[in-house]
Order: sequence, then structure tokens, then C-alpha cells
Amino acid sequence: MTGCSTGEADDGAPKDGKDGRSTASKPAEKPEAKAYEAPVKFAAKATGDGLAQYGPWLNSVLAGRYLFTRSVEDLRITDVATGQEAGPRLKPENPAGRVYAGAFDWDTDREDALAPFVLERSDGPPLVLVPYHVAKEGRGTTASQQLIELLVVDSGTGELRSRLETPLVADAYRGRSTAVRVVGAQDGTVAVSLRVHDRRSSSPNAVRETFGVDLSDPDRPRTTWKKAGFEAYTVAGGNAVGAEADTGLQYKVLTAVSMKDGETVWQDRTYERSAGMNPELQAQWTTPAGPDRIITTKVTHSGLVTSTAQLLLVDAATGKQRPLSGKKRPVHCRYDGTSVVVCGPHPGASRAPKEVFALDAPSGRILWELPDSAAGRIAPDVTAVRHGRVYAETSSGPVVLDARSGEDIELDPGIAPVVVNEYAGLAARSRGSGSGRTSEPVWDLSLHRTRG
Repeated sequence: MTGCSTGEADDGAPKDGKDGRSTASKPAEKPEAKAYEAPVKFAAKATGDGLAQYGPWLNSVLAGRYLFTRSVEDLRITDVATGQEAGPRLKPENPAGRVYAGAFDWDTDREDALAPFVLERSDGPPLVLVPYHVAKEGRGTTASQQLIELLVVDSGTGELRSRLETPLVADAYRGRSTAVRVVGAQDGTVAVSLRVHDRRSSSPNAVRETFGVDLSDPDRPRTTWKKAGFEAYTVAGGNAVGAEADTGLQYKVLTAVSMKDGETVWQDRTYERSAGMNPELQAQWTTPAGPDRIITTKVTHSGLVTSTAQLLLVDAATGKQRPLSGKKRPVHCRYDGTSVVVCGPHPGASRAPKEVFALDAPSGRILWELPDSAAGRIAPDVTAVRHGRVYAETSSGPVVLDARSGEDIELDPGIAPVVVNEYAGLAARSRGSGSGRTSEPVWDLSLHRTRG
């Protein structure tokens, strides 16, 4: 008796009646995600399920083929090609502390952008950094601790590379609403800034803190310096730039500390400040303006209620500053990663005529401004910038502008992304506000793959 087979293992799957081969469907191949370095077109149909975001500041970033979305307790990683979660959510090992959930304009001095931070590297895919304020319970004679737990994630695989725990002053942060974020990087070292949301405190050194983390070896991160009483807002010119408190416990002393050792490089104590919380009168407020400069608002008082504001372009390495002619109202600026800084109205500023302008990052020269009444052009709402492209929304729909000329280059991009990279854009649509005294706007987020 002779037995014959097709040479394939019998897996118990149903066979058809012709050649005996399995009719079971094969696993679907992973969709290809096509890359466009400076995309101008996006698919109209969203990929995967939508996300929700609460509050005015983004909680997501794109890095490589993944979307990283931070919540109060964990990090969700979404595959851009499928729109589905790429694996289990990553969580800090210790219980996460509270994150402020009230109205930003009332009780905070700064925007609390809690999105993960993308650290570019020359020797591998970028790292995604997600800091959490956590509490570590004591055991035996070991006291409990308040910590910052930093998750270091490989953007190429979406997998956790390492964790770093940095102790805080326990009494200052225990049970307090806090915001912790990575504000910038220099030569593989990042600045991590933490603040308690109280506007006034009897101990200013206990409510704000910044520390440096060396990530030259992503598998062995280490804290290299700490500076209590200093809140860094951005990193430029080799320094972390932010504010320290003056003798009146107000954070209005513009300060730069070295990213190498945390030592003070320069300070400017000439700033004045109103008691109000309007960002237009917050003299210590800054926004990054490329790799070497910042823009800050300087307020001068000429009476009890009269004040004037002026935008200043500051060399972050030296503190040398010059006024931006005709620019007075606070702005929020974005660097396109090549040579242009695009600035638009700060979200918390008082109502005023909308204005958008662009600076040449190396020289600080203004390249273009909108609106342009002579040309019949309006100022759009800028949502993102990347590699020579400005993504914006207008009353007639989304548009893409050339970053250096300010001219429209795509009138039908599909969406106006709030986050964008070579693979996808993230669109945001307001759902309105929730309920309650401290209700915040709710946004529906959708992922759209690039197509040109």
C-alpha cells in the first residue's frame, strides 16, 4: 500500500474539492505606509478608529510609523498603516500622580503641553520620551517618594527601551496637581520641567523644578543635573531657557541654564509683570524661535493700569535681545526643522486682529506676514509646520503654504493636520465643551495617511 500527499502539513483546515489545498484565508498583509518627507496631500478617509482629547493642548506625537498618545495613566501606540493599537499600552511602574484638569487661563502661568517628546538621533530611530509624576510607596524603613518616571520608547519598534526614576522633594509635590514635560534637547541631553499648578506659594523653590537627562545611551539614561525653583520653557542655543522667582515670589526673572551642568548662564531681571494672568502680561512667557533663539514678551508699566508690550527676539546663548518691529502681542511659534520659524497668535492671548508671520531662523529676519490687504490675502489659522510647509485652516477650508514665501501651494490638502510627519497627519475637530465649572473642550482626533 502506498500513501501520497501534497507535501503540505494537514492543519485541519477545510479543503476544496479540486486539489485538496486549504481554503482557509491567509493573514492579511500589513498595509504599506508610503512616506512623503514634506507632504501636501492627505487621505480624506481616516485610518482606524478616532481618538478623543480633552483640553486645549495636544497629547499626541507622530514618530516614524507610529502615533504616540499620552493619557494620565498610560501611553497608547497606534500603527499609522492600520490605525490600530500596535501592542499593549505602556505604563509607569509606579502609580501616576494627578495631572491638572482645570481651566488653563485661570490657574496656570504657561501652557501645559503634555504630549510626548521626540528626540532625534543620528545613530538610530528617534526616541519618544514620556515623563510621569508618580508616587513610590515606602517599604519597611524606606520612606515613600515622589518621583518623575521617564519612559524611553524606541519609535522604530514602539517598544520600551528603558525607564528612569528621578526623586523630587516629597512634601512639595505630594497630592498636588502637576504638569511634567520634556521641553527640549541639546546633544543627547533633554530638559525635563515640572510645576505645581498653584500660582502662589510660600516656598517658590518647592513648586517648580527642572533637571537634565543624558540619553546618549538610551538603555542607561541618567540624571546629570537638577535645578530647584527654575522652570524651563524651551531649549535653544545650548541652554534651557525659562524663569526663576524674584524676591516677590513671582516667576519673572528670565533665566538660561547650561544643558551641560544646569549652571546659570545669564539672567534678565528687567522684566515687569501685571498681577493678572492674561498671557499678554506675562513677561516671563517665551516661545522657541528655531535652534538658537527664543521670542519673549516684555511688558513695561507706565501706571497702575497702563502697560505696553513688545515682542523680543533673544539669542538664547547670550541673552542679547532685539525688538521685533511692530510686534507686540504674544505669539506661539513653530520651527519647521529646516530654516523657518512660523508664528501665530498665542491661544490664550486677548482677542485681537489675527496675524501670522515667518522668520528666517539663521538671521531672525521677517520673511512674510499675513494678512496682506494689498494682495487681498487673509491670515490663516496655522495648525502645524514641517520641512518648508505650513499647514493651516481658513474659512474656505484647509490650505498648505510655502514656509519661506508664504504663498499657497496646495488648496485641497484634505485636512489641516495638527501633528504631521512623513507618513500621516492628525486632524482635530472640536466637539464642544464638557460640563462642570472647569469644563474643557473635547476634540475628536483622526489619523490620515499622506498621499502626496
